[in-house]
Formats: sequence, C-alpha cells, structure tokens
Amino acid sequence: MTEYELLDSFTSYLGLASNSQSLIISIVSAYIVIAYYVGKKLTSFQISLITLFFGISTTVALQALTAQYMRALEIVTRLQSISAETIPTLNFTSVVTIFVVNVIFIVIGLLFMFQTRYSR
Repeated sequence: MTEYELLDSFTSYLGLASNSQSLIISIVSAYIVIAYYVGKKLTSFQISLITLFFGISTTVALQALTAQYMRALEIVTRLQSISAETIPTLNFTSVVTIFVVNVIFIVIGLLFMFQTRYSR
C-alpha cells in the first residue's frame, strides 16, 4: 500500500472508532436515563434483562472500538516504516487509556443503576 492509502485507511479506522465511541456513550446514557426515571419501578427480572442487554451491547461496542484502534495502530507502525514525516499521533498507551476510560464509564452506569435501585 502507498502512504496515501495507509493514511486513508488510518482515518477510516479512526472514523469507525468514533462511531463505536458514540455508540458506547449512547448505550450508557440510555441505561442511566432508564435507571433514573424507572429504576425503582422495574421488577428484578426486568432490571436483569436490561442489565444483560446493557452488558452485551457495551461489550460488543467496546470490543469493536478497541479492534478499530488496534488496526489504526498497526497502520501507524506501517507508516513509520515508510516515512517519519507522516506519523499520526497514536500509540498503544492511548488505546489502553481509551479502553480504561470506557470501562470506567460503563461501571459508573452500573453503579448508578444499583444506587438508584437500592437507595432509601
């Protein structure tokens, strides 16, 4: 692949990662809204189903996000071997940081549901 094709692929993967990030934010926000407005009114079975759906969907979206960033990171490595002038700023630490921040965001959503459900 040429340098241009690699840069184009890089930006495409970053765009896909951005879409996955938006999906995670939407899912967690919807879960928090459900917890806030109807968390106490739902039965344990309903909460379990909603939490199961939340867990599966955020896991899939987080896996997609991480895979897209890792693919972009692979492209950065290939770009470094071609030219040092066109290196986008993405490294493994950035990918891990994004992953950890998203996991914390997801856990906060779960804690919010738990607190809303079992507060006095």
